[in-house]
Amino acid sequence: MSNTEIQISKFLSLVLRHKPETIGIQLNPNGWADVDDLLEKSNSYGMKFDKETLIHIVETNPKKRFAFNDGLDKIRAVQGHSIDIELGYTSQKPPEILYHGTGKKSVQSILDMGLERRSRQHVHLSSDIDTAVMVGRRHGEPFVFKVHAEEMYNDKFEFFLADNGVWLTETVPVQYLEKAQHGKVSEIENDVQDKNSFAWRELCAYVEKVAEEGADEFSPLEALGDEIFSQIYTLPETISKLKKVKKIWLYGSSLKRIPPEIGEMESLEYFDPYTSYDLHWFPYEITNCKKLKDSRVSTRALFGNYKFRMRFPSLEHNPVRYTGQTVKCSVCKKEISYEETNQLWISINVGTDVLPLLVNLCSKECEDRLPKPPQGYLPYPHKGGADLKQPSYEEWAKANERIYTNKELKKFRKEAKHKLYNVIQKIWDE
Repeated sequence: MSNTEIQISKFLSLVLRHKPETIGIQLNPNGWADVDDLLEKSNSYGMKFDKETLIHIVETNPKKRFAFNDGLDKIRAVQGHSIDIELGYTSQKPPEILYHGTGKKSVQSILDMGLERRSRQHVHLSSDIDTAVMVGRRHGEPFVFKVHAEEMYNDKFEFFLADNGVWLTETVPVQYLEKAQHGKVSEIENDVQDKNSFAWRELCAYVEKVAEEGADEFSPLEALGDEIFSQIYTLPETISKLKKVKKIWLYGSSLKRIPPEIGEMESLEYFDPYTSYDLHWFPYEITNCKKLKDSRVSTRALFGNYKFRMRFPSLEHNPVRYTGQTVKCSVCKKEISYEETNQLWISINVGTDVLPLLVNLCSKECEDRLPKPPQGYLPYPHKGGADLKQPSYEEWAKANERIYTNKELKKFRKEAKHKLYNVIQKIWDE
């Protein structure tokens, strides 16, 4: 579109969506304006164009914002109104996932309040992430939210599909939102931590203190305080010294990765990085913590999670780097170069969660020694990437269906009641 056509399109958005009184036209209850009246009063207002130009703008507008009736004597905006209009769209079932693009400056308020229509009649959602990114760019640096639309629909929220392919709904509560990945698939991030910072030095000193004292809990938030802990994006390799630690508390961290040395914490029983939303994967070495039986992880944020299936980054060319020029095979511990290693993803039960694990392998023999993933996940180790097809939520649910006997149900109720009693007793004792 030419600059003149863009200016006319913006003018049409103003008078057909928000302020028809600007030029004195009337919209009927469904948002339709008389074309001859629109042309006459637009030209009188100083925005000069003819019907041929109007038809061209409607046909070539990349957002398909406007539509004619069959007789071409009425025109309206297909969505985006801030005035009371009944567009006449029929409620219908949306896709499983939709997207909403915004600017980064709006992210925190959306996380607090959800998506609200504000002055418009509806919240606007895109069917693909690329369109959402383009929408977000109108508001500065783009940020995309994934909307669990089918789940909303099942919870009785209504959705409408506008003529231009934009999905409409009145609101999106925060529990149906998830931070989305921009583009086809995310990339692995290395060098996540400034290791010359005061925060890093304080964390390393705390690790040494816990190791020296032989403490059985590791809680950097409690030891360092919120301000310093918020600047920590990984843990030092010296966590390998924490031989006595049974519990790791990392609640609400900014962590982006865990070093493979966690596998040397031989006493670890409980692992809690809950609400660490930038922690999408873990090192395979965590499976060496044989006493680890309990965990609390924000699984919604994980690559390959059974419900949301966040895509795995590609491991072609072995992109993950740790400290140093070599890495140990995750299975046999042989020291190898990054050119020799074969990095793969695999989803495995760890503690009480299924975690996406990154494996460094020196040979096909070591790959064959990897355990089998649980049902409903990819049944083999893989390289990830945009073309990787993961099982759907429905396939996961079907694979994990189980019919329980009355005897088993009674046993579960008894165990649940016992656990609840223990929790209440613990709170009382404290």
